[in-house]
Amino acid sequence: MSYQGVLFDMDGLLLDTERLVVDAFRRTAVGFDLDDIGDVVLQMIGLRSDAGEIILRHALDGRMDNSEFSAAWEADVNRVVAKGIPLKPGVVQLLEILKIKGVPCVVATSTRTNLARHHLKLANINSYFQDVIGGDQVRS
Repeated sequence: MSYQGVLFDMDGLLLDTERLVVDAFRRTAVGFDLDDIGDVVLQMIGLRSDAGEIILRHALDGRMDNSEFSAAWEADVNRVVAKGIPLKPGVVQLLEILKIKGVPCVVATSTRTNLARHHLKLANINSYFQDVIGGDQVRS
């Protein structure tokens, strides 16, 4: 079978980042003594940041500033991913096969485009993709 191209999701499919983000959220919640919102992050997976902010604001329910929590959470995520981003099993093998066959590959993700490109670069797979379309490029 011949393919004209392949469109990939990023987090949870190519990169094992969902687990890292969930763990960072829970650490942040505990750090602010908000243990009761630890599972709220599960509702945010796969959503653009603007939709996630609404869920977080509702969960925080005025107990603290949304931007303060988000900044601490992002700092924790950045600390973790700076050590490297794990790939899901078989990703490089699949991308190599597609590259050999000349099949163009693109990433479409709810993650902001610049952050997605950065994560693909940290994971050393950015060169396999002709383009990256992030959630910030999609109009709601």
